[in-house]
Amino acid sequence: MSGEGRLGTLEKSAAECPGRGREDGLVLPTTFWEREQSLSRSGLAHRMGGLLQTCVWDGLRESFLGLCLAWRLGEWGLGAGLLAPGGLVALVAALYLAPWILFLPAAGQLADRRETSGWVRRIQRAGLGVSALAALALVTGHPALLTASLAGLGLHAAFFGPVRSSLLPRILEREQRVAGNALLLAATSGTFLAGALGAWMLACRDGDGGGCWAAATAGLLLGFMGERASCRIPAFPAADPKAEVLWNPLRAAWRTVRRVARRRVLHLSMLGVAWICLFGCVILGLLDPWTRQVLHAGDDVVGVFLVLMVLGLTCGALLSERLSYERLEVGLVPFGSLGMTVFAFDLFLASRSFPTPSPSAPLLGPFQLLGLLAGVRILVDLLLLATFAGVFVVPLWTAVQQHADRAWRASALALSLGLNAVFFGGGVVFLVVLAWWECRVGTIFAVLAALNGLVAVYIYTLTPEFFLRLLAWLLAHGVYRLEARGLEEIPREGPMLLACNHVSFADWLVIAATVKRPVRFVMWHAYARIPLLRYLMRDARVIPIGSSRQAPELVERAFREVAEALAQGDLVCLFPEGRITTDGHLGRFRPGIERMACDSGAPVMPLALRGFWGSLFSRQPGRLRRRLCRPLRSRVELVATRPIPAEEVTAERVQAEVARLLCQQP
Repeated sequence: MSGEGRLGTLEKSAAECPGRGREDGLVLPTTFWEREQSLSRSGLAHRMGGLLQTCVWDGLRESFLGLCLAWRLGEWGLGAGLLAPGGLVALVAALYLAPWILFLPAAGQLADRRETSGWVRRIQRAGLGVSALAALALVTGHPALLTASLAGLGLHAAFFGPVRSSLLPRILEREQRVAGNALLLAATSGTFLAGALGAWMLACRDGDGGGCWAAATAGLLLGFMGERASCRIPAFPAADPKAEVLWNPLRAAWRTVRRVARRRVLHLSMLGVAWICLFGCVILGLLDPWTRQVLHAGDDVVGVFLVLMVLGLTCGALLSERLSYERLEVGLVPFGSLGMTVFAFDLFLASRSFPTPSPSAPLLGPFQLLGLLAGVRILVDLLLLATFAGVFVVPLWTAVQQHADRAWRASALALSLGLNAVFFGGGVVFLVVLAWWECRVGTIFAVLAALNGLVAVYIYTLTPEFFLRLLAWLLAHGVYRLEARGLEEIPREGPMLLACNHVSFADWLVIAATVKRPVRFVMWHAYARIPLLRYLMRDARVIPIGSSRQAPELVERAFREVAEALAQGDLVCLFPEGRITTDGHLGRFRPGIERMACDSGAPVMPLALRGFWGSLFSRQPGRLRRRLCRPLRSRVELVATRPIPAEEVTAERVQAEVARLLCQQP
């Protein structure tokens, strides 16, 4: 069936289905059981199967053919004395990155304008043509064909990158996007390693020319498999059929920059992703000279380091999905950057403490390195450095996809990919400058760790949401072992009031870490006088409220802000007791919740926090030492029930529902 035919069938089924439809025409599950099934790992793999297979085959083809072509070009250039090793690396990078940077802006606009399934198939068919050209170049060894093939790989990557990245938010639901990006990053990391290993086995060990024929055949097969896999990608309508395509890369990029600059979280997330590219470029560029000059080890140790870092990046990507709890958890970003800083600096310390071998000693191998305590320390540092990098980048890339408008999402992602290439080039310049200053290789790790810390502080100062989310995540999943039930009743969009009992100063952070949508809180204005809490409340846009007798103007302003937030479709949470409990019992609910529901027409969902009484942040009478002795990660619960329609809301009924939840058996 053609892409247009599948698209029409998909839209027709969405229109006829009584369930909740999505803007892309896909039907969302209506029952809780169907939703849980769709969010399972098998459901995730089924939904993104075509995209995942296409990315895997394309990644294998790109890394395999790119390295084989570079090897053949080096065989010609180095053998004829026309290229130095450094010049070969620069030439290969320029041939690949030049079309990548020049055509990325237009590729993003075309991805926004085209129907996805047919456009991806055209790109993959062009990729199959590039594979055929590369096969001919590998067999003949002609320099013109080799350079054209490398440029063709960069051109294909420029057109496939934006449409691939913009497809994932349309295929997956919001709760699945972190898991989908984690799976894609893990898969592409593995394909890079597998492609590099295949190139080394087939081409780089060629003795009689048979390896070139094998590499050409393998490249054609990988291109064919990628083209076949692209046929399984579902059809989606164009995001913006009337989008103007500007072939001037500067004008196209500037138009997208102006759109992105209006959204602080979006452009800072792009800068964070670009920074990880610079960071990775410097680390990878240091591995070979650092291994030879400091560790006095051979090429096989460099290979072990690369495998270890790919493994760490894969583990970090999958770990970020596990720690996100089916939501975009930007609190993992400062957590990841902290780990990167710590282990990059420890590589510097390990370099200083590594025993200095004599110049006549043989090069260390992997097993000899494992026999040294300092060698094991270095291996652990590299593994954990890459793991924290994976934890850092997955939420940021998901934030870029999520905060960009659907109409120009592919253009924004193309801009981000181009920014990654620019920062990658900046990493090369950074290495050249430090080498010109004759900076010791081990010291560069300390410089990089310091720069990473400064960049992190800069980003989190401009976007305090990242640090706030980190505190909320650590509290909910580090200090406590939080379990949530009934929160699936919260709609994906639209206004709603959340009414919860008030047990401790940390209640609002626990709720913010658990609910999968941003929440605005109504809290007692006196809390803003507590030093640390004052800054957190400001960054979370908390709505302060006071007593109607002592501060009537503040109360009226709070009601207006709540009405405005609900009119914008936000979630608003309040604690109707008006104070933190001092005896562990539920207090009387104030009638203000009735007015908020009546003025806005928003339903009210009762919530109950259970197990928090007696914890460190509660007001249980007694010594602080008793609360500190409570076991870490004690089990607590956030329980919800069905929302109450606005016209049926009374303070007594909401209080009765919360009391019932508190008395329920787990």
